This record gives sequence, C-alpha cells and structure tokens, in this order.
Amino acid sequence: MKRKLLISLAVAVVFALALPLAGCAKPAETLTLPEGESEVTTELTRASGAFEDKTIVCKDCGGEFIFSAEEQQFYADKGFQNEPARCKACRQKRKDDRQPTPPRELYDATCSYCGAPTKVPFEPTYYDKPIYCSTCLQARREQ
Repeated sequence: MKRKLLISLAVAVVFALALPLAGCAKPAETLTLPEGESEVTTELTRASGAFEDKTIVCKDCGGEFIFSAEEQQFYADKGFQNEPARCKACRQKRKDDRQPTPPRELYDATCSYCGAPTKVPFEPTYYDKPIYCSTCLQARREQ
C-alpha cells in the first residue's frame, strides 16, 4: 500500500511539474489522497514556486519554530529533501557538543634532497619514498 501511495504521489508530482511547462493552468497547491488512503496532504510548493512559512516542532526541545519561505527556497535550491527537525538554538547546541577534531600529529623527518630537518603529517619511511621539505617539494612541483 505504501508503494502504491508513493507511485501515485510521484505521478502527481510529475504532472504538476509538467503542466506549467506545457502552458497549462497552474497546478493545485495541495494534493489530497483518494478516500480509503490516509489523510496525508502533500504540498507541491516547489512545483508552483511559492513557499509559505511553516511552523515545525523541534525534536529536541519540543518548542515550535518557523521554517520561513526564504529558508525553504534555500533548501530547495540546495536540493535538500528533508525539512529541519531542530530549532536554531538546538542545532547550534548540537554543533557545539560535537567532538572537535584532534590536532594533526607531525613527525620529525629529514629532507631527502637537501638534508634539512622538516616535519611531516605521516610517519616517515625512508626506504619507501623520498621525503622533501616544503622548499624542495615546491621546487619539484614547479619542474
């Protein structure tokens, strides 16, 4: 039943997007499923190009926040398919709570060309490939 619902919804979206291209009348703002199906109404705002502010409940704090028309347009332009689930404050808190990336460990090495001491972001193995300081590496890249 879900598959049938998704297929009929996909067909409706295709027709809604094709009608304006064919010079037909403007598509309806909402699509209501046939009787017997669940009471789901899908907004075809992207097809009509009009976005309206939406009130969404934050999944973290439970507070309501506005998903503005401008934000919806931005999401559509970027190709995002999901609406935000968290308010701005909870999104920022979540970003702040993330583990920071540890600083890169640098290893002491000796340049294979000029013999100058240098630091590299990997464990040097002199038998595998030559290691160059930044000056010698730049010179080799320009050759």
